Amino acid sequence: MKMRLNSLKQHSLLVFSLVFFVVGIVIRSWSISSIPAFVVSDEIQYISEARSLILSGHDLTGVWTPWSLTSSHGWYAELPGVILMPAVILFWNQPMLAAKATHIFMGAIIPLLLAGIAYSLFKNKQLSIWVLLVACFNPWFFQFSRLAFESYFSVFFYLVGIFLYLRFTDWKKLLAILPFFIGFFQYQGHKLLLLPFIAILFVYSLTAYWPYKKISFIKTIVLEKYSLVVLLFAILLTALFILRLPSQAAGTRITQMTFMNQSALASQVNVERRLSLSNSFEPLFVNKATVLFDDMISKYFGSFNLVYLFSGGANASDSWAVTSHGKFFALDIVLFIFGIAMISVKKYRSGVLLILFLLLVSPLPAVVAQGQIWATFRTAFIIPFSLIIIGLGMWWFQNIMSKKMFVVFLGLYVLAMLPFYYDYFYRYPIYSTSDVYFYNRVVANYLKRIDGQSDTRKTLFLSDEKRHLYITLLFYNGWLNTDSYPSISDTTQKGVYRYKNIEVRENCLDEKLLSEHPLLLSQRHMGYCADTDDSSFEGVNRLTIPSLVDSGEVIKIYGDTFCSQYQLNTFSAVKENSFNLESLSDEEFCQTFFIQYK
Repeated sequence: MKMRLNSLKQHSLLVFSLVFFVVGIVIRSWSISSIPAFVVSDEIQYISEARSLILSGHDLTGVWTPWSLTSSHGWYAELPGVILMPAVILFWNQPMLAAKATHIFMGAIIPLLLAGIAYSLFKNKQLSIWVLLVACFNPWFFQFSRLAFESYFSVFFYLVGIFLYLRFTDWKKLLAILPFFIGFFQYQGHKLLLLPFIAILFVYSLTAYWPYKKISFIKTIVLEKYSLVVLLFAILLTALFILRLPSQAAGTRITQMTFMNQSALASQVNVERRLSLSNSFEPLFVNKATVLFDDMISKYFGSFNLVYLFSGGANASDSWAVTSHGKFFALDIVLFIFGIAMISVKKYRSGVLLILFLLLVSPLPAVVAQGQIWATFRTAFIIPFSLIIIGLGMWWFQNIMSKKMFVVFLGLYVLAMLPFYYDYFYRYPIYSTSDVYFYNRVVANYLKRIDGQSDTRKTLFLSDEKRHLYITLLFYNGWLNTDSYPSISDTTQKGVYRYKNIEVRENCLDEKLLSEHPLLLSQRHMGYCADTDDSSFEGVNRLTIPSLVDSGEVIKIYGDTFCSQYQLNTFSAVKENSFNLESLSDEEFCQTFFIQYK
């Protein structure tokens, strides 16, 4: 018995890792088809790529393949579709699981990776377990692992690379090259981080020899030859990407880097000079360099906005997120401060400094990009590196406090967690539908139910993003399959987005379209139709898919014969989790998400 207990203690980190891997899978899978109840259109692009690659080896255009290490479109990365292929095969007829299963798996693995990185740095099992615990329940990681964003892939693979780099000292360190390579092609913004990250890791490797003054710099490099190979790999990969960029679809994004967009800089200079009194110092204090510096420094410190990180607040890119809470729990800021204070302990100083340097360069993608910060995606690495410091702070907190006081603190910490999870499972399902993504799923399910009843009426959907909406319909309804692929690929290449009798266009509503299509759906707000007078259609009988947030009209439906047969409400009132649309009866579906327009 004693031998078993001793063995269990020796493998405590492994045991905790296995237990919390299972816990991570369970909590991230709970109600995954209904919370959140949507997949963002950009991410559906990657699912359609994966499905198309499985069917033909190409995307829908029949031209692009990921093996070229180029992107199919300037907005997208190169390899997310490849990473999604196993989940798409496994859950071929379950689109929500196909989109999210990979993220769920990675979300359960990432706390283990952070614990492994912590152990590699500090050689302390108890400390590593605290890192695992705080990461497992972190709000940002929890939300992100239940969504389908490609930036999560680069976070995962870069962390795998960092773990392997720190874990091994011999030739096995070269194993880190593969995950770094894969991670590089997952999210455009994080390409900027590969070289700085590996350069910092390389310097950290060299510091191990600094106390030994008799070892020359050349000999140190020889001893760290495998680390040098990893660094040279990062330099070569980054250089090759830069050289190839102008000839790629992603090359169009070069102008989105602040320092490359000279016209935008000149415009801002003119604005600032116009709003100042005439003076001889103006060229010195207001020029492209000062405007660029102000913009970059503002974005850098904005990425560390403590209110946004620890309390909450809306962000332009966060329509999908729990915005009433921060990316960390409020008490994490106390633990973060204690973790930083571990620099004062010589044994942990180099490890803490390494994590701090990695943390400090994490905002780089947001700093150089034009426009808003998009902190959730571009500065995503702030989260995992901060969690290692927070776990370190929790461990030190445990050691300096009495047992009773620490138990009280842990109780407060758990209480501080509960509001986020309450919000996520009871409020978030409603207010996360403020954007159009969920209603596109409703439309897709509506059209699938009609198709199942062999309704062959000519159907038109007017949308401001026809391609996105089209692949959304294909995704949710599983319409892209072996039988349909040839015709869908052929029409897509011609710029026609049609499946059977259903077509998606970017037109404004007019009488001719209404007369030609017995069933017509139209988004309420389309930017290019802002000046179109559609008041003449107000008197035409129609159904509405209303916003669950404010009951405003999102989708107009003319010529419906499917939901009109049921008694519909005149306002939106969803009080139960009815977001697993496919499980609802026709009557439940119609009465929950459709109203009679009046």
